[in-house]
Amino acid sequence: MLISLIVSGCSFSDSSGSISNSTSSIISSPFSISDKDKKYQNEVSDYTMAYVKSSSAEVDYSCFLKGLSDIAAEKGINN
Repeated sequence: MLISLIVSGCSFSDSSGSISNSTSSIISSPFSISDKDKKYQNEVSDYTMAYVKSSSAEVDYSCFLKGLSDIAAEKGINN
C-alpha cells in the first residue's frame, strides 16, 4: 500500500505497508459504529501515521491540521 499525501505545499509518503492494519487495534469503540465512520477513522489514522513516520524534528502542525481538515471536508464534516 502506498500512501502519498500532498496538502497545500506539504507532502509526504509512506510505503512501509498497510498502516491501517497496524493501527486497527488502536481504533476501537465500546459501541458499534457504521462502516462509513470506520472508513473515516481509518483514513485519519492512516494519515496521522504516515505524517508521523515522515516528519522531521521540525514538524509543521499547520500542514498536518490542513490535511486532517481536507479529509474531514471530503466526508462532509465541517465542525
